[in-house]
Amino acid sequence: MLCAICKQSFQQSIAAVRPNWFLTGYLHSSLRSFKDSVQEGCFICYQVSKHIAHQPGRGEKWLDNTLSTIGSEGNRWGIPLIMYTLSPYKEEYIIGWQGLYVGTTNFLTGYLAPFTFSPIDPHTAVPEIASRSISTADAKDLWSYWFRTCSESHPACREQELGLQPFVPRRLVEIHDSDGTLQWRLVCDSDIKTTTYLTLSHCWGGSTHLRLVQDKLACFQEKQPESDLPKTFRDAMRIALSLKVPYIWIDSLCIIQDSTEDWKSQSTLMGLIYQNAVCNIAASWGERSDAGCFSARPLHTRPDRSTTIMVDKGRGPEEYLARYVGAYESDITNAPLNTRGWVVQERYLARRQLSFAKSQVYWECLELTASEDRPEGTQPQNPFRRTLSCLKPGLTSVEEAHLRGLWSLVVMTYSRCALTKSSDKAVALAGLAGEMKSATNDNYLAGLWEKDIETQLLWKRYGLNPPRQYRMPTYIAPSWSWMSFDGPVAYDPRYGQPLTQTTPDHPGVAFVKVSKASIELVGPDTTHGFVSGTLELRGIAIWATATLVSLPAEYGPEYTLNPVGAINALSDVLQRPAVVLIFWDENVSSKQEDEEGWRRLEQQREQKLLFMFISTYGWQGLILEKVPGDENKFRRLGLFNTDRESNGRCFDLSGAVRKRLGLELITKQEDVNLDDERLKDLVHTVTIAVVYEGLRMRPVSVGLLSKQVPLGGDIVDGIFLLGGVSVGMNMTSLLRSKSLFGDDANLFRPERFLDVEGKACAEMQHNVDLTFGYGRWICAGKLIAMMELNKIYFEVRNNVNGAYWPV
Repeated sequence: MLCAICKQSFQQSIAAVRPNWFLTGYLHSSLRSFKDSVQEGCFICYQVSKHIAHQPGRGEKWLDNTLSTIGSEGNRWGIPLIMYTLSPYKEEYIIGWQGLYVGTTNFLTGYLAPFTFSPIDPHTAVPEIASRSISTADAKDLWSYWFRTCSESHPACREQELGLQPFVPRRLVEIHDSDGTLQWRLVCDSDIKTTTYLTLSHCWGGSTHLRLVQDKLACFQEKQPESDLPKTFRDAMRIALSLKVPYIWIDSLCIIQDSTEDWKSQSTLMGLIYQNAVCNIAASWGERSDAGCFSARPLHTRPDRSTTIMVDKGRGPEEYLARYVGAYESDITNAPLNTRGWVVQERYLARRQLSFAKSQVYWECLELTASEDRPEGTQPQNPFRRTLSCLKPGLTSVEEAHLRGLWSLVVMTYSRCALTKSSDKAVALAGLAGEMKSATNDNYLAGLWEKDIETQLLWKRYGLNPPRQYRMPTYIAPSWSWMSFDGPVAYDPRYGQPLTQTTPDHPGVAFVKVSKASIELVGPDTTHGFVSGTLELRGIAIWATATLVSLPAEYGPEYTLNPVGAINALSDVLQRPAVVLIFWDENVSSKQEDEEGWRRLEQQREQKLLFMFISTYGWQGLILEKVPGDENKFRRLGLFNTDRESNGRCFDLSGAVRKRLGLELITKQEDVNLDDERLKDLVHTVTIAVVYEGLRMRPVSVGLLSKQVPLGGDIVDGIFLLGGVSVGMNMTSLLRSKSLFGDDANLFRPERFLDVEGKACAEMQHNVDLTFGYGRWICAGKLIAMMELNKIYFEVRNNVNGAYWPV
């Protein structure tokens, strides 16, 4: 409903405003009036109060406490509580916000989405939800209408369906309805007689719901009562029947949960499973499987006939419905379900999706995005806020140039999501990557694409100073890929534009060339199972150390670069401190947070580093360090940016390049020839690659427990391994290594440790400790050896009547 004050003010404003104009209006002259409207359930006042209440640095109940102690007086200085602007846009009227006052404090901080007033079509054929509906289950006729209309009359959706290859999952849940009581059973392989099925996206949470295990496979193929299932599954089955589709795929009922082999085979098919379903049901609001799809919604969360106003614009009275533009973002984008990593590809590959949110039901397909408050369809909420939700149309329906930018949004959304198992990071995106590969005919390189990989290298950790962020604890991807990072990332906003595209301020000239980009795989699928990666770059770079100047501010932490080596031609541009912004991939906000990590990163950042320039747009580039133990290889540590127009202290490397080449301006790619002798000491060729996993050295012995490299990394048999990497080792081969123990390594000669000193002795001792070590390096070999020694000891003791032998 709308309170009387909102109705009167908006009626007057809409009636008075003229095309191409806007006017200012006011709501509530006292906190008492505002409080009463919120308590009555005013649709607009409730959203405003929710925004004001969630202020940084204030208690959770501060606004409630303020409202509970107020009198009837207005705000001080006579300031109205709410000031808004109203402007016409096509047939609608947009309500923006100028001020939200409590006393003299304006709480218009952050982002509060606008409202709109839209005319209601009295002749629409779209089913109407009953006014004052208290459950999303009441929208059954509406979601059935969306599904039926899409299936019968959406050309793009039907064309997409005809382009699919025949596919049916290995298992489906078959639903039976007996006078309102549901039963279900699992149908497998050749018993499946249909290609029409639905899928379910849901949060498992901490639910210990019924799931398929090997012992129950036969039992599940007999009819089972719905009472054993969590509420989300039961609701989803009823939704399926309302769409006249008696088959549904649910992960925990269709994948054998205690079979690693079945999980591996089915998880790689997840993209196909969701893509070929006729519709995906998303239980968006529930944090657990027992929460359900349907929600009991508060009255003030959904617009209906009670949130309308009558306005006469000279054509007779017209009815306008109030709608909250931010509903989609709060209901869908920020829903608990969409914080799950697997759901990104589930939602994006699904041809159609019904999302059951807290306040209402939403529909998405190639031709229509609709909701209960906009049943006839709506445009994305806010075209200026780049989110995945604004771009639901599938990957096959847009041009390649658009796909590139679309992929960056996918990456940013996916990297913010959580995975129960971090090892799933590649496979949970494999289906979407495969679809993108088919659409672009490009090579997939662990989260990046070969065709324009230069610009994709400019990803960075999201957030200026997060408390603690590291790379993935186990190897997922090479350091130059965002997949190697455990946390949210941001792509360069210019990704999708070629480096040669120019703007008035920055001629986009590439200062780097990719000589080689490759990924080594553990299997035939190119979208996951990455073992190692190699990236060879040739471009302009300088060796330097970086000194912190200021802590993170608006733009990021500032450092001064101190070039290392004789680079005489840079003397002109280095007469003043060269200030750059550095965004390290890994971060620890304080020593108290993680002392070991803090010291490791501090030591890493104090060394001589290679700053390689990638793009002249903003003078961005990569920060690289040499891999200890392999001077010919590098790994990525972060991203730097020299573009700070606000303070005029940016590092003008282009000045040095222009001086050497005798140019006034660099305006095109041909101006920079990396083979020019005048740039010789500025051009570097680097290989960003680290061979991971001990199996790259030797085959893993069957039965050995893996060992984990300490966070600082370690050198094993002359090969550097990154911290956190799990390795397997062939003990027999290691202890007989002639490079470590000499030509007589096969002989039992303990005195060999006395024959050598220093580094050679330490290396021998280190490798012996790795084999029979302890702590992070402990293996089954040591435990087995101790068990055998104990066994021998007791056997000997029993045979000599308990006597001890001197050792």
